[in-house]
Amino acid sequence: MNWLAPLVEDSMLYKIAQADDQSRSAAEDFEMLKRIRDRLEIPVPIAKINTDALNIVRWSEPDNPQRGYVGRCRDGHLMRAFTCAILLLAAAEPGNIGYIHSENDTVIQLFLSAIAIGEEAPTHTITLMAWRLIQLLHPIVEEKERTFFGIALLFLLIRQYEHNPNPEAIAALVKWVLREEERVRQLDRQLPKEMRRKNFDYWLLGLTHFGQKHDAWKQAAQQFLFKLPKGLPPTVAEDIQLIGMCLAEKVG
Repeated sequence: MNWLAPLVEDSMLYKIAQADDQSRSAAEDFEMLKRIRDRLEIPVPIAKINTDALNIVRWSEPDNPQRGYVGRCRDGHLMRAFTCAILLLAAAEPGNIGYIHSENDTVIQLFLSAIAIGEEAPTHTITLMAWRLIQLLHPIVEEKERTFFGIALLFLLIRQYEHNPNPEAIAALVKWVLREEERVRQLDRQLPKEMRRKNFDYWLLGLTHFGQKHDAWKQAAQQFLFKLPKGLPPTVAEDIQLIGMCLAEKVG
């Protein structure tokens, strides 16, 4: 957020505040968004700001003319990244328990916007994703959402590998992702079948109750987990490609 906030202009904040055309508090939300940008203060509870407006921007697709909503191309991605960062930072506050949901959807939207923005955005997104992973045992983190943070971090580390190779970190992260998905799956297997998700047989994607951006996760896996950079140990590369295939296939 330290890097991103100065790139978000007042006009962008106003568009975010006005995203929910049913809201009567756009002026107040604009002032609160300015406070977040200028002071890096996330409101607790997050409901003090119109989260419907934040979610509308979160769901926007800046590269799609029909779904740009508030902005196209780079400006649209800056606004989407800003709202996603707010939601991810807010979710780290105990006072926001119950207000933040579907973090895996937020994670993939932020990741894709960071890639689209380019420059230093992917590097700083690594910091945010790693910071959230440190909080894995925090009660506010939904257990079934945790692995998605690890995979997004894996996407980013692979993308940055040529400039900042870190095979040891990637190897450890890959092992954690595979182990964590299986751990959560085993917990779900103890539930009656009627309580499981209908798509339970799908690796990771079948474990979350929130799946509006499953196609985005699959597409990102195809783009980043199959064409791997040179220098990765062969066994690590095989495990990464296994994760990529699992994201798109049933585990049985």
